[in-house]
Amino acid sequence: MQIRTLMSNALSARFLQLLLCTCLLQLISTVPDSRAEPILITRPDTGIVAINPQQLRRLWLGERTSLDGIPVAIIDLDEAHPLRMQFYMEFIGYSNRQIKSHWARRVFRGEGFPPRMLASEQAVLEWVSEASNRIGYIDSANLSKAVTPITVRE
Repeated sequence: MQIRTLMSNALSARFLQLLLCTCLLQLISTVPDSRAEPILITRPDTGIVAINPQQLRRLWLGERTSLDGIPVAIIDLDEAHPLRMQFYMEFIGYSNRQIKSHWARRVFRGEGFPPRMLASEQAVLEWVSEASNRIGYIDSANLSKAVTPITVRE
């Protein structure tokens, strides 16, 4: 009799665990995606409204320093910033390790240095808004009136 009661209690406990896991999975799947959406920004007076993916890639890989004859300066977020990792994967197609390797080769060959890095999106916003012809990226949720988004399109 005791064995049957113990087995019944064990099955009940297992059932409750499975029920709890199912409820948690359901809850997680209904939470909206809070993933950041990186967007390029510049000052409104720069006149840059769109950029194609190849131009963007060449700018951030140090292969280009101007857009349509306009010299531009770019800024990066700190290596540990999650938006930086997402930006490089989505727009450049490189992981953090690949971008470090890319810049190590370019520096070794004397072909340039990586973009300056800032610790926060707020610092990027301030840097971009201080002068014309500067480009950076932030989460679209943090867009302010001091800057304007740059569309990435073919």
